[in-house]
Amino acid sequence: MEGEVEIKDKGGILEAEWKDLSFANEAMPYYEGGIEKLLETSIAYTFQGVQA
Repeated sequence: MEGEVEIKDKGGILEAEWKDLSFANEAMPYYEGGIEKLLETSIAYTFQGVQA
């Protein structure tokens, strides 16, 4: 995957970077069926709160 990462909500997001799917699946287990499902269909956004 290629592209530039742009942070628009600088008050709530400290950093953004591309990660592979296995990392994303481990970091976001609340997406049933894994992150791969995002490539097939849309799903609702899950807000995790502000992390300090």
